[in-house]
Amino acid sequence: LPRPAGVRTIDVGTSAELEAVVRSEFAGADVLAMSAAPADFRPAEPAADKISKAGRDGLVVELEPTTDILAAVAADRRPGQTVVGFAAEHGAGGVERGREKLLRKRLDAVVAPALTYGYKSQPRTGGGNHFCGTTSLDGGTLTATVRDLVRELARHGARRIAVIDGHYENQMFLKLTGRERR
Repeated sequence: LPRPAGVRTIDVGTSAELEAVVRSEFAGADVLAMSAAPADFRPAEPAADKISKAGRDGLVVELEPTTDILAAVAADRRPGQTVVGFAAEHGAGGVERGREKLLRKRLDAVVAPALTYGYKSQPRTGGGNHFCGTTSLDGGTLTATVRDLVRELARHGARRIAVIDGHYENQMFLKLTGRERR
């Protein structure tokens, strides 16, 4: 998608890059609403090139944990900043696990259990209506929902709001909302 005038986007490719961007952007923001779910682990020794399967019966890849970006940002925030997370917890005990995450990560709020709302996700980009827990909205409804959330945060005193989104199909509508709020 073309990048609209007046909206700044920052592309990242790894959890480490996401952490750097979130830390940098949140430094000047009042609220962080984190809905991205970056990888919990990464290869301990990434290969420089493609690993060929020729001559192999299998492959063992050692993983190491990535930084818990949400917990790290919450621990390092300045007074007056608000950190909101989500917990993709479902089934028995989901609410309790969400509450535990709220306390463990020192968040101001957590959405638990989270429902995945967004524009009609397409299977070719990793989504689709066929995924359990996916609630698809039309573009106007998504834009109105995000607009209302931003208005409420602003009404309560937030002046700079960071919205993190990890779903390609939502970007166009979030950019429209961002343009309207400037």
